[in-house]
Amino acid sequence: MSAHLAESNLCEALRHYDAYCRLLNDELGVGPSPRLVRMIPARSAGADRAGADRAGEPDGLRRRLG
Repeated sequence: MSAHLAESNLCEALRHYDAYCRLLNDELGVGPSPRLVRMIPARSAGADRAGADRAGEPDGLRRRLG
């Protein structure tokens, strides 16, 4: 994610972020750390921003996970 963000490639950074969130949830039943959430610009504006919930997971991820 860091490499993609350094290259201003937000689309790929978000793709990896979403995949990592799914893995964390599937394997450990947890969400991403606040530090990781802050790395992604769309997530760092706050949990109430459209597209993210309080755990920092995208709304689409929440729907896929039930």
